Amino acid sequence: MIDGTEQCRFKDLITLADNIIKYLIYFSIPIVAIVFAYAGFLYLTSADSVGKASQATSLFTDAAIGFVIVLSAWLIVKTIENVFLRTPGSTLLK
Repeated sequence: MIDGTEQCRFKDLITLADNIIKYLIYFSIPIVAIVFAYAGFLYLTSADSVGKASQATSLFTDAAIGFVIVLSAWLIVKTIENVFLRTPGSTLLK
């Protein structure tokens, strides 16, 4: 202890990263749902417009890739937490 305060440890850093990733997941779910809905609306109303259909496809793809990146970050943090901070009885999905 320095000056009566507790020092940060590696566990605290991982906990911070875990909290940030959880926030990003909770924040990204409604955004991805809105983008999917908008892309679906564009796709259904595109009729013969190739530009609208390709824009809708691009929106679907970009939103899916972004969400996969956010979920991958969560998986990486959970894996690091499980490997380095393992306690008896801990599971990957706690």
